[in-house]
Amino acid sequence: MTSTSNWLQGIRVVTIAINLPGPATAERLCQMGATVIKIEPPGGDQMEALCKPFYDEMAAGQTIVRLDIKSEEGMAELHGYLETADLFIASNRPAALKRLGLDWDTLHAHYPKLCFTEIVGFPAPRDHIPGHDLNYQAELGLATPPFMPRALIADLAGAEQAISTSIALLLARDRGQGPGHEQIALSTGVEQFARPYQHGLTQQNAVLGGLLPNYRMYETKQGWVAVGALEPHFEKAFREGLALDKLTIESVQAKMLTRTADEWEKWGESLDLPINAVQGA
Repeated sequence: MTSTSNWLQGIRVVTIAINLPGPATAERLCQMGATVIKIEPPGGDQMEALCKPFYDEMAAGQTIVRLDIKSEEGMAELHGYLETADLFIASNRPAALKRLGLDWDTLHAHYPKLCFTEIVGFPAPRDHIPGHDLNYQAELGLATPPFMPRALIADLAGAEQAISTSIALLLARDRGQGPGHEQIALSTGVEQFARPYQHGLTQQNAVLGGLLPNYRMYETKQGWVAVGALEPHFEKAFREGLALDKLTIESVQAKMLTRTADEWEKWGESLDLPINAVQGA
């Protein structure tokens, strides 16, 4: 995504958050016009080694500085950047920030205009527990062994929360409420995505979990297809298009095996139906 606005022009962001949630947050703030200085450890951000194209995409437009903030010289340079910053972003565990003197109380005493968005894994009092996207999804029932999740829901949902929270902190400060500190828990972001599952909506063979013949995936002559003909007018057009008196999973499946997934997708387009070939199946 390229920059489409200058809403945050004049805002200076300093971030020491590496991996995915923090960089994704900084990426969007930069796209909104903020000046972003990203502090990386001497060995760099692990994301660069894991997936350099994604790393480069998120870091575009930012100033990347490698510092050993555990050294006196590195910490002094970091504080130099914080002196003119409006927002600080970190994804270290609270105890580590406390040891470094980068906890909210210490920062606020030195920089009374600085806002702080702190990204953690679990909300307090579990904010000291280590975790990653896989752990948060597993705990909330969104992981299906032995398959690994294709989407890093916690990291990117957490980034979205961090983005909106950061903007809210800056807005509140500029409206005279003073700078603030908010802790964003990645597991909390997953909770929002897990709500349909926890309410039974997307569980196996539930209403949106494969129970309906007009809202499920089908194997085709080649590949799989996703049918989303959920609304009554879509359901009616889907049934009539297939020349079926009644929609059942068995009757639709028999029809689906007569064409390829790509052919069914084109067929759906011709009838203005939400039908798509499943990529990567």
